[in-house]
Amino acid sequence: MKKYLILSLCVAAMMTGCKGGQTTSDADVDSAEIDLTAVETAVEAEEVEVLMPSFIYYFNKDNMQVVYWTLHDAPEKPADDDEYKDWYDGALRSWKEQDMLLRNADKYNRMYVSGDRYINVKFLEERYINPDGELYSMGQLHCATMPSAGLRYTFADPQEKLKSSEWGELYLLVADEYLQTREIMPVKTNIWSSTRSDKPFPKEVVKQLEEEYGMKAQRSHISALLGERYKYGTVQFKSKDDKALALEVITEGDKVYSYPVEGYYEPGYGPTWNVDDEGIYLPSDITMAFDGPEGPELCYIHHAPESCTTGHIYIRDGKLVKADQSCYYVNIDEGYAKPLWKEDKEKYVKAIVEYDPEYKNYDLNCWAYIDIDKDGTDEIWLKSYDPQVGAILSIKDTPTVLCTTDSKIQATLYQGAILVSGPCGGPCIYTQVITMKNSKKVATLEYTACEGEVDTYTCDGEEVSEEVALNFKSNALKKEHDRWPTFHSSNN
Repeated sequence: MKKYLILSLCVAAMMTGCKGGQTTSDADVDSAEIDLTAVETAVEAEEVEVLMPSFIYYFNKDNMQVVYWTLHDAPEKPADDDEYKDWYDGALRSWKEQDMLLRNADKYNRMYVSGDRYINVKFLEERYINPDGELYSMGQLHCATMPSAGLRYTFADPQEKLKSSEWGELYLLVADEYLQTREIMPVKTNIWSSTRSDKPFPKEVVKQLEEEYGMKAQRSHISALLGERYKYGTVQFKSKDDKALALEVITEGDKVYSYPVEGYYEPGYGPTWNVDDEGIYLPSDITMAFDGPEGPELCYIHHAPESCTTGHIYIRDGKLVKADQSCYYVNIDEGYAKPLWKEDKEKYVKAIVEYDPEYKNYDLNCWAYIDIDKDGTDEIWLKSYDPQVGAILSIKDTPTVLCTTDSKIQATLYQGAILVSGPCGGPCIYTQVITMKNSKKVATLEYTACEGEVDTYTCDGEEVSEEVALNFKSNALKKEHDRWPTFHSSNN
């Protein structure tokens, strides 16, 4: 955010100081110099940038960042006759906040994790262009293994402790400079589970808002108490003339400030503001509140099933402002996702083609990572959907093919082992059992059963007895893997 002090100066007149054609005296010059000094001081204060707090996505000290919600470049202003031009002002303001974060990333040094408890952090780097030379994902909250564009941070003290988060937590990132002119206000949240747990605003507050907006209130709820002076909550009106309207509200004594939020109305269904909200306007989660030079400044997260909006609520010029900073898509069904960079894919495909030249005819554009033997290093499963062929590789050190699959011969993953099995012509079933340790193949059992009868069992090319083979198989396949691989495609 920026405030501009616009000055109109006539410096030459001040320096010349002519009076009726006479030059100025020493005293006049001194006076002019004093005035000029004052003007120069004002010029220095021409632009003041407020380093507003932002949200940082935390998994662990090595994986925490402000996730970008927009591009480096400012949005282009639409033409005056563009019927969809209303998006521009909000998009420009949101871009300015991200740009401000980028330019001042090293000034943000506190991560608030609970109430007024914070951890000192330091800026590491910006992540914007991926190894393929393309933009990292932005505007989405991914799982821990899928990188995004943004500003990466870590703990200032490597010995600092904070519990890792499996699904990711949004904490508040704050600059010391911001806190020099703000005080933290304690936030007491009224837990909300349904309209039965509404804690309504006083009747006079609701009546005032009904008269202001010309609609009848259906419900109200005080969501949070902010320090000793302020209350934050929502008021939802009954739908009128197919209009759905709710209010974000802050009260200070008998002062009432509101911000309208229009929803959608569908006949037969009713109002809605978010997917699956069942017609209820839900309050935002106030993560922190500050008492600033111009009044309260709240930092909020507004959750929906597959989205998350963050921003600030504050009072300016007697009006309540709700300024969304970012709106993220939340990948709730992403599974275990990791990118496959082009350079790595080339190495893996090369290893597969060397193992079986037939694979040069297939586009292996689908992949899934999974740690088969749980040694902390992933293996990768590459495959093509049409035709259905694939290969599982160890990618630790040198890429090595562990097995191949097709539309008939399928792989099942166990903890520390792979079972490959399927029809191989007529009544015959081919079976291969591969054991692993430290991301490397340990041993391989192979046999073919025709109508249930096995002629020969081999282990690493050497014939073994049925007893040895079945014992090997039983030990290897004790427990199926507890995670099924999630496949991703370069065509997505």
